[in-house]
Amino acid sequence: MKNYQNTHEHTPEYWMLDYHFNDGSPTWMRHPFLTWDQVVYRLWNLQMLRRPNNIKKFTSQEHLPTVDWSSLRIQKESDLDAMVDENGDVEDLFPDDENYKFSPVCTMREFLFDDRYQKVADFVRSGVMKPEMLNTHQSTTGELVDPQHFIESLKEDYPDGIDWDEYDADQNQQIAA
Repeated sequence: MKNYQNTHEHTPEYWMLDYHFNDGSPTWMRHPFLTWDQVVYRLWNLQMLRRPNNIKKFTSQEHLPTVDWSSLRIQKESDLDAMVDENGDVEDLFPDDENYKFSPVCTMREFLFDDRYQKVADFVRSGVMKPEMLNTHQSTTGELVDPQHFIESLKEDYPDGIDWDEYDADQNQQIAA
């Protein structure tokens, strides 16, 4: 029996995850060029925030926005590359109307999101930017880019050790400034 092996390099499929929170804000959360594992990881984190006993672990806020699950979309990046017309329709390859003419105006990505995400896709496709640069939260086992530098900076800032209440207060002051 002949042994068939996959000799070409595996190219990962990338996904766009986007969703909206139920907090009245017009803000959408969009995460382009995720691997499937990253999509699952982010969905798991969003699901964990829904559990009341976990909210206290993650935040001291009384009101934590929840995901509007009906707004959640997961789309293949390759599908978002499709050209669409002014109505967001892809070309009908077998039209019933003999006078049908397809007039593409942009990609599905631009139609749904805007040209910023198309520029990101162009950078990724051209090799100027790697998808890993967009998604810093790889997984729970991911490593810091330079852990030694991070540890040394903490030692300088807190020579007597870290009082986590003081550390949190410092972080909140930096965010407020």
